[in-house]
Amino acid sequence: MAPDAGGRLVGGRWTLHTPLRRAQRGLTWRATDRDGRPYAVEELRLAAGAGPGPGERGQGERWERVAAEVRAAAALDHSGLIRL
Repeated sequence: MAPDAGGRLVGGRWTLHTPLRRAQRGLTWRATDRDGRPYAVEELRLAAGAGPGPGERGQGERWERVAAEVRAAAALDHSGLIRL
């Protein structure tokens, strides 16, 4: 599918087409880049009003899980992965 064949453009480069996997904290999308190459793009979602500060009970835990996932992703090194 061509990258401009519908979907939402993110980062000025990737077009999100259809969800591949739904998880508690977000979605993994089937995506293409500007050149039409296929990718999987993970979109993290937090509850409305979530923040790293001392907000509602459990919000700090959610941010810590997201931070742990980001640290794990940052540690990956493979030619098939894109660093953001």
